[in-house]
Amino acid sequence: MPDKIVLAYSGGLDTSIIIPWLKENYDYDVIAMVADVGQGDDIEAVVQKAYATGASKVVVEDMREEFLTGYVFPALKALWAGPGRRAVRNLIAVAAEGYPFPTNLDRDQPINGLAPQSQAQLLAQAVEEAWDAGRLRAELAAQQERSRA
Repeated sequence: MPDKIVLAYSGGLDTSIIIPWLKENYDYDVIAMVADVGQGDDIEAVVQKAYATGASKVVVEDMREEFLTGYVFPALKALWAGPGRRAVRNLIAVAAEGYPFPTNLDRDQPINGLAPQSQAQLLAQAVEEAWDAGRLRAELAAQQERSRA
């Protein structure tokens, strides 16, 4: 029985050619691990490509929240503290959901405006007020819960 290894798989050229190489040269049973960090890839196509190149199993992990709160958010806060406030605002506008609907207006009522706070507005507030990652996670979860119909 071949040894099993887990390969962080992106679907790119390097990780796609390494799967058959590991199987041929080391007789490994390769399990591909795909991290969804919100990169916009067609995850199902990446999964199919991993199988097509020889992975025996593919595991997809939704790591979007962890990536945002653990890596992107600290970087935005550091940039905000320096000369990059305009850049931070632009990055948030591009990366976060700026439109707050669909939402459940019974549970997520507009306050001081016509619409509930968007994800982009929440992230901007978190950066400006220097929240910690735990508070950002909690506020994002609460916002998501309120938006459920």
